[in-house]
Amino acid sequence: PHFDFGAYRDVADKRRQSSGHKGTALVTSVVTHMLAHQAARHANANFVTGLANGVQGRHLGESPISTLRVTRLSKKYGVNRYGVNSIADQAMNVNSGVQFPVQAIVFDWAGTLVDFGSLAPVASFHSVFEDEGIDITFDEARRPMGLAKREHIACLTHEPRIRDAWIEAKGTPPTEADIDRMYASFIPRQIDAIRKHAEPIPGVLELFRALRDRGTRIGSCTGYNRPMLQELLASARDHGLVVDCAVCSDDVRSGRPAPDMALSALERLGITDTARCAKVDDTTPGILEGLAAGMWTVGLMISGNEVSLSHRDWSALPTSEQERMKDAAAEVHRRAGAHFVIDSAADLLPVLDTIATRLGEGQQP
Repeated sequence: PHFDFGAYRDVADKRRQSSGHKGTALVTSVVTHMLAHQAARHANANFVTGLANGVQGRHLGESPISTLRVTRLSKKYGVNRYGVNSIADQAMNVNSGVQFPVQAIVFDWAGTLVDFGSLAPVASFHSVFEDEGIDITFDEARRPMGLAKREHIACLTHEPRIRDAWIEAKGTPPTEADIDRMYASFIPRQIDAIRKHAEPIPGVLELFRALRDRGTRIGSCTGYNRPMLQELLASARDHGLVVDCAVCSDDVRSGRPAPDMALSALERLGITDTARCAKVDDTTPGILEGLAAGMWTVGLMISGNEVSLSHRDWSALPTSEQERMKDAAAEVHRRAGAHFVIDSAADLLPVLDTIATRLGEGQQP
């Protein structure tokens, strides 16, 4: 199955033109169909492109799919409250006294702040399926990266090759009970893996000091659940890495690519103007989350899921191979709609200066 985002945009655009409605309503369709049509994820480049195009058109009108989801999101994250692309709201922003124009950054964790190569989750996903007698590749295990982890497992069970292997091994398709069982098995393995992969990515500690010197708040969000996040926060703190707030998939109604976690982080930071904030991530769902929230988005090429190598292995590659892999990663992020693409979070400060200049010129994300 494949959802036609082009048709969705056509319908939504007609509604927008007739009603003048603005907001983040299209997240309804993104969330509903990203989960409902998991078999199409990543197996079809048009799916990612269509998803990105849909989120980039975040001024589309009410979703033709689920008015209820729109109502829930609108009540929780109304455009007047968060000032998505609203110049009037910027003028009234209570945080306008902050010296540096970019008020807050919301970072992903694995592959962005810690765990170069985003290695911690992959082995855990692989071993959980191995216990079920299903062999999945590490590349397959990475494909849904960025989603909440139960949803990640669910996506993998709907990948056509994996689903066929499951049916061949067990005689029936995977069920919700199977997914629940695998997720329960995944949690302790992942907590153990987090302890082993909590070292900050090179340059992140220096970046945090520079951000705090500027008065920029540091938020974070993750597809981990609360027990995983608590272990991650404690392990990162042992390395000197401390954020101002941390949101996980357990804290919100909908995980990525919905904007809920990013917006919740800004709410906790006391920030109301999303146009003066940035989302930094190494995955497509994370970039889409930032776009849906009305934030500037920054995709990371070498430190995360797209390259998927440890810092040592990455450093050992010939320059030509590094450039090839960087180009491929950059294309993924640009296709998702990222405003900027950089090697790692260590390279973020020049991007923030560029955003500040664009804000000064009246530009919006």
